Amino acid sequence: MKSFQFFTRTVGTSILTLVLLADYGSSSPPAEGFSARIQQELEATTRQLFQELGVPGVMVGVWVPGVGTWTRALGVSNRDTREPIQFDQHVRIGSITKAFTTELILLLADEGVLDLSDPISKYVKGVPKGERITLRHLGNMTSGLANYTVDENFQKQLFANPQRSWKPEELIEIARVETEKGCPQDKNACFAPGTGWYYSNTNTVLLGMVAQIVTKQDYGIALKRRVLEPFGLTQTTHPTDGTLPRPFARGHTIQGLPDGAVTPQDATNWAPSWAFAVGDLVSTFDDLRKWGRVMGSGEHLSRKMRRERFTQMTLPPNVPGTRAYAFGIGFARGWWGHGGETPGYNSVTYYRPDIDGVIVVITNRDLIQKKDANGKITDIHPAYKFADAIVDIMAREMPPIEKK
Repeated sequence: MKSFQFFTRTVGTSILTLVLLADYGSSSPPAEGFSARIQQELEATTRQLFQELGVPGVMVGVWVPGVGTWTRALGVSNRDTREPIQFDQHVRIGSITKAFTTELILLLADEGVLDLSDPISKYVKGVPKGERITLRHLGNMTSGLANYTVDENFQKQLFANPQRSWKPEELIEIARVETEKGCPQDKNACFAPGTGWYYSNTNTVLLGMVAQIVTKQDYGIALKRRVLEPFGLTQTTHPTDGTLPRPFARGHTIQGLPDGAVTPQDATNWAPSWAFAVGDLVSTFDDLRKWGRVMGSGEHLSRKMRRERFTQMTLPPNVPGTRAYAFGIGFARGWWGHGGETPGYNSVTYYRPDIDGVIVVITNRDLIQKKDANGKITDIHPAYKFADAIVDIMAREMPPIEKK
């Protein structure tokens, strides 16, 4: 069975036969000033990757105020009906959700209803090392808690019944058992709080639970009132079941299929409760554009919380100034942002402060596996490939300004 993929993608970096060469749902208004070279490179690179990767559909956008705008939609949202993929269609955004959850926590800290130095034991009992793990540790991934999504039994249950409804407490229990065993399924995950760095989905589930406790509201309601509504994100929702708001793009995955499978299955309506506050949000292309700037600028946060948001971790594998994680957001090559991958979908939202620029990429296919001439299989996450290529193009025209 294909292993479960639930990736962050902080900014950086069998073959399908569904290579769709038609150009559907073309670009938004013409570019406002990007050089001809940038426009040509964006067009050529996007089309080339679309053909090479064989995703059903992709939406790509780059916005730099006062300089240029370029968007493109290629392919289909539904392989059966051949409906074009379009910018107003809803998709699942995976771990970009983490940036929303940590945003909510920072806003609550600004309200004074919690402190990032609070131990998680103040809110949730039974968490291993809970008296020493702070909310800050959870947000910047330095808690030392096991990642429940790497648990093999969890993955078997998820793929056996994608419609199952999970409670956050069940997810934390999986992580508790694994942590107390010493993280046997990934020993890199276990360390004393604050002494290591490991990307664990468990951390953000706990932050979502904390938000519910201090607001006395369901996570989705608290998020809507403090984040979604204030920033005009009217098409971003926290689902309560496996349905998506209309219109939506169907999502395709090989996860959960036998090894060697090349034809993806439809994961559009898989229930997302297993990704509570971690990767269960639904959004659209334009809302992710708006969110990119909110997330990456931090202008609405107090000075103290902005510092928390953008403090880059120094613990390996983080390399501050080059590639590092902060409080629910990543940094690389001048861009702040987050990526998300959940069965059926892969997406990216990046923001570059020095040019006020935003990049958004959405694909309605997640993991792709390609085999080379020697039989070695490489995992490819398509939205990240598109985004990395765009970062390269923009850097050649507008090199990131190095802060002294």
